[in-house]
Amino acid sequence: MGRIMHKTDQSLRKICVAAINRHFIKGSPCQWTKFYDREQLEDLGAFHLHFSYDPNELPIASVIVSAQNWVIVTTRQVVGKFEDNTQIVPIERVRTWNWGAFKGIKAQPFEQIYVEAEEGIRYPFRIETGPAAMIPIYTILTLVRISPSK
Repeated sequence: MGRIMHKTDQSLRKICVAAINRHFIKGSPCQWTKFYDREQLEDLGAFHLHFSYDPNELPIASVIVSAQNWVIVTTRQVVGKFEDNTQIVPIERVRTWNWGAFKGIKAQPFEQIYVEAEEGIRYPFRIETGPAAMIPIYTILTLVRISPSK
């Protein structure tokens, strides 16, 4: 049997950014959603103070509306503040998800999504609808697929 190769945080981010670029239409409107190919967590303002992270961990995507409504997907976890509760889900614990009506057909700017962890707990987050939703969705899907624990 071959050895399992663990990807660095930098390589995880590169793979996710490539997935985002394949599924996101450049020039589509993103009012609150961003993805990162060079930034560190500290570059996102004070949001990184709400959770613990490894020094090598990197941000990949975020939906930041306000200090009370945000989500950041890093190379190792999905973290956010939703209805005054900070939610933290390590990527290796994610088992399933529900993206809701993320396409924006209902003309709502946000959709509540759920990421379910291995113990069956559903963690709610809020993402921007329409094409911008592809950024956090494909980041999470890609990370779960390539996670070293899978």
